[in-house]
Amino acid sequence: MTSRSGVDEKPRTSEGKPHMSGATLKTIVGILAIVGLVAVFIWLPIRTIVFAAIVILSVVEFWKVVRAIGWHPIVVAQAAATAVGYATMWELMDREWRWALVLLVSTIATDSFALFGGIGCSKIGDYKVMTLGELVSRTASSDRLWVRLLRSSPNKTVEGTVTGMLAGLIFSFGILGLLVMHTGLSVTWHAVVLVSLAPLIAVVGDLAESLMKRTANLKDTGDVLPGHGGILDRLDSHVWVWSIEGLALLVLLSNRLL
Repeated sequence: MTSRSGVDEKPRTSEGKPHMSGATLKTIVGILAIVGLVAVFIWLPIRTIVFAAIVILSVVEFWKVVRAIGWHPIVVAQAAATAVGYATMWELMDREWRWALVLLVSTIATDSFALFGGIGCSKIGDYKVMTLGELVSRTASSDRLWVRLLRSSPNKTVEGTVTGMLAGLIFSFGILGLLVMHTGLSVTWHAVVLVSLAPLIAVVGDLAESLMKRTANLKDTGDVLPGHGGILDRLDSHVWVWSIEGLALLVLLSNRLL
């Protein structure tokens, strides 16, 4: 907003106080999330409180979806992945925090750089978000199915997805290398394969949650995180990575293959 004097003014509320922008809210939430993540790794009481809050909020948000479309197969699949993912991440943090850290870094990097890649290519907002019916209809678009699937999620682009997956691989092996050098983490070929697949699974998890929301005709599963939506919106990629990759890592650890 520009005043008569030509000086830009910040948007104001009815009380005359400046609004907090969405970017500021996201920055604050991001900083708090990093602080909370560190606390979750190093202090069991905080981990218990955070996990309990996440589980409760997730149940509330899933109930919102169920009320909209019932126990649709995609809801069941997403709920199962979420439940297994939460349990697996808790166990992995308890048994081998270093592998839990690798999965978290990989997923966060994939998610973040997917958005940055789309923005950098000036593709964000170019595409109409497709409904589930449009996605499965062969006549809906001349694009291939995997491209149409990306349209189920706002701000998803082919360019951004490729960027995110490449960043996920770079950060995954970067943190893995640091852990090997400084903590003596044991790495086998099984683990290398799992780490390589983590960014792809993160993208699948993001799309699965978006498909569930499109089916339920919901923009967000909740509004507990300012500028971010609900808990399920923030952890969509993570729960699939934890439920598949985390479970596989636990099996390898149990069989002494790591």
